Amino acid sequence: MFVGVVAALSLALSLTAPQAVADDNGRYLTLSLIGDSYTAGNGAGSHYGPEDSRRSTANWGHQYANWLNDQGVHTTIHNLAYSGAVTQDVLDKQIPLLDPASDVVMLTVGGNDIQFANIVRNCFAGYLSSITSCKNSMKYANDNFPETRDRIKKVLKEVQAKIEPGSKIVLVGYPLLSTDSDFKLQPWFWGEAYPAAQEVRKFGQFATVEQEKLVNEWNSNPENTVKIAYVPTEVHFAGHEPDPDDKKRNPVRWLNEFFETEGKIGPDGVTVSKSTSLFDNSGWYHPNITGHEQIGLLLREKVGIPENVRTMQNDNRDIDVVFLLENAVENADQFEDLKKQILFQMKDIEKRAQAKGKTSRFALLTYRDLEGAEPGSPNEISGLVPDFTSDTSAIENALAGVETEGTTGGDAAHQAIKRAFAMPWQPRTRKVLFVVGDSELGPAEEVSSLDWPALTRSAFAADTVEVLVIDPDTTVAPEVENMARATGGHVTAAETLRPLIVGPPQPQIAKLPVAAVNEDVIFDASGSTVPAGQMTSIEWDLDGDGSFEVKLDADGTIPPNPLYSKRFNAPTTTTVTLRITDQYGKTATATAELVITRDGDLIDDANDNCPNDRNPDQSDSDKDGIGDVCDDSPFGTTPPEDKTPPSDNASQSGNTPQSGETPQSGDTGDTPQSGDMPQSGDVTEPPQSGGTDDTPQSGDTGEAPQSGDVPQSGDITEPPQSGGTDDTPQSGDTGETPQSGDVPQSGDVPQS
Repeated sequence: MFVGVVAALSLALSLTAPQAVADDNGRYLTLSLIGDSYTAGNGAGSHYGPEDSRRSTANWGHQYANWLNDQGVHTTIHNLAYSGAVTQDVLDKQIPLLDPASDVVMLTVGGNDIQFANIVRNCFAGYLSSITSCKNSMKYANDNFPETRDRIKKVLKEVQAKIEPGSKIVLVGYPLLSTDSDFKLQPWFWGEAYPAAQEVRKFGQFATVEQEKLVNEWNSNPENTVKIAYVPTEVHFAGHEPDPDDKKRNPVRWLNEFFETEGKIGPDGVTVSKSTSLFDNSGWYHPNITGHEQIGLLLREKVGIPENVRTMQNDNRDIDVVFLLENAVENADQFEDLKKQILFQMKDIEKRAQAKGKTSRFALLTYRDLEGAEPGSPNEISGLVPDFTSDTSAIENALAGVETEGTTGGDAAHQAIKRAFAMPWQPRTRKVLFVVGDSELGPAEEVSSLDWPALTRSAFAADTVEVLVIDPDTTVAPEVENMARATGGHVTAAETLRPLIVGPPQPQIAKLPVAAVNEDVIFDASGSTVPAGQMTSIEWDLDGDGSFEVKLDADGTIPPNPLYSKRFNAPTTTTVTLRITDQYGKTATATAELVITRDGDLIDDANDNCPNDRNPDQSDSDKDGIGDVCDDSPFGTTPPEDKTPPSDNASQSGNTPQSGETPQSGDTGDTPQSGDMPQSGDVTEPPQSGGTDDTPQSGDTGEAPQSGDVPQSGDITEPPQSGGTDDTPQSGDTGETPQSGDVPQSGDVPQS
């Protein structure tokens, strides 16, 4: 994790200690500074860029940008202002470099056109000043002001032509160069004293009024598509201007006086500063550190958060990107995810640039701390793709072979970032450094030995490299956090970005069969999955109105119920939508058609052979126009039921024909009833020898013809057995003599 604190960086950037992780919240602003030394930052220290430009990270533009970043508006600042610049320098050298994507352009301009430095030297520099030289300087300023005003207007027009309609220009006024004093220059020999302080203040007040008029005229012109905000400073600085007497100093001054720089109000309310020599005079009579802070406060009050803050980064420009990957063993568990993040960011940047017709270039460096290695050596910092390239496959191939080694800590992170800032960035492009890794900085004493404020200034010296940090854990060092904020970047936990590299949920709706009105319909999402993490909710839009009226949430680690049941009280056809959400907030939807009919099938009632029952196949076996499902006799007419009661003498064994029925040929075991006529082909057993028709014989089946039965032609009877009569029981008979009219039952047959 990031550890350690560098108070100097917090002081230089006027930032408080950062929170653990400040994730991107989606508000962006590009702020450009142009103009002269009052914008560049003379007298505030913390300089960067060309030495004579005197650009400072402590100037009022940076103060304002830092405040915007603290408000969650990721502000990238480009400082093109130059010490000593006149309006023509701004037109010729600065506006051509101005980023067309600038949302806000701020400036002070015109002071050098009226030779502000000569006014200071000729009116307030003690023995170097005189009444004549002071008067001449004031005359020059007044005489040249109308032309200067016109040149300022030309600068504003050129800025408007360079940036997009709807952007904003902020013209900052100059503070007065003297306190409200009766200081006068005295003549060498004779004549009247000259009220230098009042004359200089009078001109400053006049210039303020004229600048305000210029802005009002500009904003009232409907042809101007970029509006201007004017922020005068003279009233706010009242009482904090320099003392015009070179033998005195204003103890609460917000501008440096002679022989000093980087003044700042101390805890006791008195200004303290650094002394300078006669030859180091660039900061004299310029806002000191407190003065720049105060102008920054004015901008917060008068401008605030601009209304044209973007909700997406401006992609309408070429872009250079360096990926700085920490391949220390501490990152091993998440290393593959970190590499995936690089690939995702690269592809996304390339895609957006191509959509705008812009170029994108990439480079890849790795770093880790190796014991015994020379700080910043190739052993610790590897340029896998050390030069910018538009060939993304070169980055992919290089990443594939990267493995973890070494540890976090040491000065590897500092040296790697320093090397990245020194890359050959393309002029007038958006420049981004991704620091991907834990980047642990080591013990506080090691961290404090490294000049982090100077490293941050290197980002601005390269025309501002935005630092974006993707950190595997939740703790970030103030050094890195402050650098990211100051450059308009941010720090984001890798886990927060995980949805970018994790696939979306895979919703799936089980097949929905056609259902009937008031029938339970089961909506089944059990086939749905999430590639990583947990499914947190299942939602259903069951009526196709775009609103998810059913939401089933996970209960802790228990996933949401994938089943939901509902009845519909009327026929309908609609599209059901299922939405799945995972723990990363990623969602995906699936749809299915739901059909509810009166009877649960798709056959129109006018053509349905069972309009009240579900029968999608319309089966009609007997072809009577009534479907099998609702037909009482689906296979034809049912025979009428025989309601004739059975005879009392009917044998109970087997299928006994009822009275009036004719036994068929081959029937067995059926006893003909009284009045039944045997048919041709029926076979009857003849009586045994000596027996009669009513006397069962040995071996008889027990079936006896009844009284009155008449054998028909063709019937065959057995002859009676020897010695037997009809009524005489034979050997083996039970001795029971059948009575007249009795019919032997099955099983009553006497045995031989």
